[in-house]
Amino acid sequence: MHINIYFSDNNYINPEGSSLLSTVSKTFQVVDMVARTEGNPFLFTPPPPNAIDKLWLGANVQLLFESLPPEGIQGEEPVTEKLWVTITNLTNKEMIKGILNLDATVIPNLKSRTLIEFTPNSILDIDFWDAV
Repeated sequence: MHINIYFSDNNYINPEGSSLLSTVSKTFQVVDMVARTEGNPFLFTPPPPNAIDKLWLGANVQLLFESLPPEGIQGEEPVTEKLWVTITNLTNKEMIKGILNLDATVIPNLKSRTLIEFTPNSILDIDFWDAV
């Protein structure tokens, strides 16, 4: 799965992609939970489709990130980390855009305010408390 990842040194993020954004070396990927748990539905229960349809700009969703080994290095075990992302663009419900809320603790280059693109299959959880 191809994920575009952008990072801004001055913490200015433009979800539409301005010249202020630069591509970060890809050290992680967003995990497609539906594909990862195919054949074993007890490992993951995705949010229901009607919950995905009710997503709104500013909603917080939880995603699972997985480290990628440096290019050319084999045998390193990937680490995973669950992080919250705030949705910034819902123009295309098949590829949602959001901004990472916090710095990752175990995956390098995964910093707060990083722009993340992901599919609905990657959503672990939705923070509906924001809607109350």
